[in-house]
Amino acid sequence: MQHPTNKKVYLGVQILRGLAACLVLFYHNALVMSDRSGSAAFRLYFGQAGVDIFFAISGFVIVIVTVNSWGMKEAAGPFLLRRVLRVVPLYWIFTTVKILTLITMPNVGEHTRLSVSLVVCSYLFIPPWSPDHYGFPILQPGWTLSFEMLFYICFACALTTGFKRPVVWLSLSFVLLTGLGFAQPGKFGSFSLLLNPLLLEFVLGMLVGWATVRRMLLPTYIALPLGSVLLLVIGASNVLGPEIILYRVVFWGLPGALLLLSFVSLDRYFTGASARFPIALGEASYSLYLTHPFVVGASWSVLSKYTLLSGLWLWFPYLLIICVAAIFALLVHRYVEGPLTRLLVDAISEKRRISG
Repeated sequence: MQHPTNKKVYLGVQILRGLAACLVLFYHNALVMSDRSGSAAFRLYFGQAGVDIFFAISGFVIVIVTVNSWGMKEAAGPFLLRRVLRVVPLYWIFTTVKILTLITMPNVGEHTRLSVSLVVCSYLFIPPWSPDHYGFPILQPGWTLSFEMLFYICFACALTTGFKRPVVWLSLSFVLLTGLGFAQPGKFGSFSLLLNPLLLEFVLGMLVGWATVRRMLLPTYIALPLGSVLLLVIGASNVLGPEIILYRVVFWGLPGALLLLSFVSLDRYFTGASARFPIALGEASYSLYLTHPFVVGASWSVLSKYTLLSGLWLWFPYLLIICVAAIFALLVHRYVEGPLTRLLVDAISEKRRISG
């Protein structure tokens, strides 16, 4: 079944992916700086919108890479395997690094206490949970991967049905799951944490993907100003303070999906030398997302011992740490993530060839 487009790589999406990872970096970096300075004025709450943009991008990408296999039940297994190879190895590596760090230097884990259940949950993408609080996995950014893995599993299940429109099936399922979360809060243990309106952001991303497949994109004279306004809206949301997290789907999820549509519509303009670094950063966005807590934490720990900077002067090390985190992520992507993913894909392909 061929659709109007089979394009798999959108440079605009890569750039937006890099921007989303940077937003998360901006937020966590500012959060640590705020704690070091004792002033909440430095907190960049809008940086959390990077997660919402990531979820929309995930929905978009899954539609784009699977659209020509809709209706084919045998596509479910290879799809899920590709997603696992993309997400799991690097996350397990840095989760292990974090565990070893906590064992050898327990003082660095102010908010993390190792336990067997926490380790198991962290490796299996199960949200650590108790009736009175939500706990993050050992590698804290990994909380979003629990949603990602649920999305992949549900989409694979939709593919196994042989439906020619799995997006419809999955969108309805996520709406129902979100409603169940509201109706029965806390009734399903760890899974209750995933019955969250954040699931709707995957739906929004899938809708953008379907619109793209059907070539229902925005003209440049709309996409360019709309994208600019949406970036300003996301940035301006900082004035709403920490409470905005309760309404993130409205203030970040929907704008994030529309921003994605704008970037896809402008895709043909993201070429030339000026786009190379943003595209490279987008390709390394997963590495940046997983590694930046190590860089941020270590950098501020060192700076707190050797610098007396305060007030606005703190923005200098803040910007320096962002640069260091970006460079480190690019190196990890080039020498760890990329080679490891290719090695695993090649090994599985070879195994299938031999067994076939």
